[in-house]
Amino acid sequence: MARSITSDDTCRQWKIEIKPGTTFSNGEPVDAEAFARGWARHVAANGTTAYLLADIRGYPAVSRRDAQTLAGVRASGNTLIVELEEGDCGFTDRLSDPVFAPVPRAAGQYDNLSYNTAPIGNGPFKLQSYTKDGEAVLVRNERWAFGKTRLDSVRVRLVPDMTALMTAFTAGTVDWAAVDTTTARPAGTARELRVRPAMSQRLLIPITTRGPLRDRRVRQAVSYALDRQQIATTAMGGLARPAIGLVSPALPGFDGRGRCPSCEQRNVEEAKRLAQEAGAGPGTEVDLHLRALGGYRTWSQAVAQQLEQVLGWKVTLRTYSSSDYRALTRAVTAKDAQGLIAQGWQPDYPSAYTVLQPLLAGDQIATADNGRANYGGWKDKTFDANLAAYLATRDEAGRTRLMRAAEKRALDDMAIIPVVTDLDGAMVSDRFSGLDLDPEGFPTVATAARR
Repeated sequence: MARSITSDDTCRQWKIEIKPGTTFSNGEPVDAEAFARGWARHVAANGTTAYLLADIRGYPAVSRRDAQTLAGVRASGNTLIVELEEGDCGFTDRLSDPVFAPVPRAAGQYDNLSYNTAPIGNGPFKLQSYTKDGEAVLVRNERWAFGKTRLDSVRVRLVPDMTALMTAFTAGTVDWAAVDTTTARPAGTARELRVRPAMSQRLLIPITTRGPLRDRRVRQAVSYALDRQQIATTAMGGLARPAIGLVSPALPGFDGRGRCPSCEQRNVEEAKRLAQEAGAGPGTEVDLHLRALGGYRTWSQAVAQQLEQVLGWKVTLRTYSSSDYRALTRAVTAKDAQGLIAQGWQPDYPSAYTVLQPLLAGDQIATADNGRANYGGWKDKTFDANLAAYLATRDEAGRTRLMRAAEKRALDDMAIIPVVTDLDGAMVSDRFSGLDLDPEGFPTVATAARR
């Protein structure tokens, strides 16, 4: 909805010009005030979980519900002025996230139940009806600013489990069935199954401050020892691909190979040599920490078996509650913790910065209670300097170069060991054209049509 987006020299203040003349499905104008209203409403409704807006000035007051508007967001006509607490030249990368969507005046306060169960938007479809835990029916929004959908309506069924979903697809009662690609390949033909690389990856985070994994050679040995294709095929049901880097190839600028040689080519002899050279030969005891989730257990067991077979290690799986997320954090940040941590990671929005900064920045080192995600304790001045430069670099190509350099620095030291890249997947009926997965794995219903 932006006609232009510009910033000052520090990237702290942004000016967004909204396309004039567009409306919500109820006829209200989509102007700058609609965006300011939507952002503040999201913060008030979600508090500290509205983290993509957390660096906008005035966020704390709205998240505490002490204020109804963000002090750093000013709207006038079709002009939106946004002031950040600190400069971020990559600010525009996150604006496509739904938390930045506009809302009409009819939305009211964050706890307006009538609106929350029957929202009004400005997208290609509008909500006709919704049944809790049942289905939502969408119909064409004739006021959509970008044309007219070819489908009259879309019925979204909320199905309780994968078995029921596949049964419905096989019976022809649904035309799109989202697939849980972290479990197993569904029944169906290759023609019906569509996949694309997801932004999320499965990673091994080595505890670099103590234990065997503090030695870079041991971390490299782990990477060379892994048979990523077997993990992707067996443990992930064939619906994953061997990782080729720390940042998923789904993100722009990170689809090239050659970034992680030990990821691309297994080398058992090199793995043994490196481990032995670093004093981590057969009999070395290594803990593999994971949360009690089905998908984590399956691929973690495969990793443990491979390390035991190739390196002769004794790998102990240490499992922590899936409901108490801090249980794992407390364990891996304890003074006697050592080994590897099985971690899935999906960036908050399509940006390499949101992969590298939370997981590896020096100021993000996790403690038992600070909520940060650098569990391995790795720290590097050059890496941190690249992150800082990213925030101050105005051109997108320059920011991508900095993130590629930061990723290389981390991979050269094997600060995190990539395992597999998840795939977004769906079973798709052949009764439609233009129906596929968008970059985030959702169906392209706005462009779909019956054949």
